[in-house]
Amino acid sequence: MLKYLLLIISLSHFSTLRAQDENPKIGSEKGVKEKLTRIKGGLQDIKKNLTKQDEFFTDTYTVTFEMGNGIILFEEDEEEGVQSLIISFSSDYFSGTVKDYQEYYKKLVALIGEVFGSSYASTADNTEKTWSTYFFQKEKGIAGSNTGIGIECNWMFEESIGPEITIEINSKVKK
Repeated sequence: MLKYLLLIISLSHFSTLRAQDENPKIGSEKGVKEKLTRIKGGLQDIKKNLTKQDEFFTDTYTVTFEMGNGIILFEEDEEEGVQSLIISFSSDYFSGTVKDYQEYYKKLVALIGEVFGSSYASTADNTEKTWSTYFFQKEKGIAGSNTGIGIECNWMFEESIGPEITIEINSKVKK
């Protein structure tokens, strides 16, 4: 009897440890609207307003806050004058089914629309394994917009890498 009791205690302890190791549910991140608002406020010069220079690699800049998988990537094309932020929500960091990712994608699209407001228009393209929406400055059109926000939900490689949501925010810096 004692053996069975010890086995049950061991199994319950193992399942408790396993539950602690699981990734948070997609859509459970707090403060997303506030972070999108912060990004909107820094679009005139992403590098100046939303990043800091790396302490060791002086040609590298890191974003001063986290979102999604924890790291927001900053990229800059100095020749074109375009600065970008890339935010990922992947199954490496968040749990959930394809349907959960699709629902969170819809929520993020609504939040982006709310934060960036009526001065932005959007266009959407949904295929069998990918949904995407692109926001652009309404008065300048999609080709002339100085800022753009693309969001994509992709579950093409669901079996191997799982579903993923990616947000890419681009801003042309005036020289």
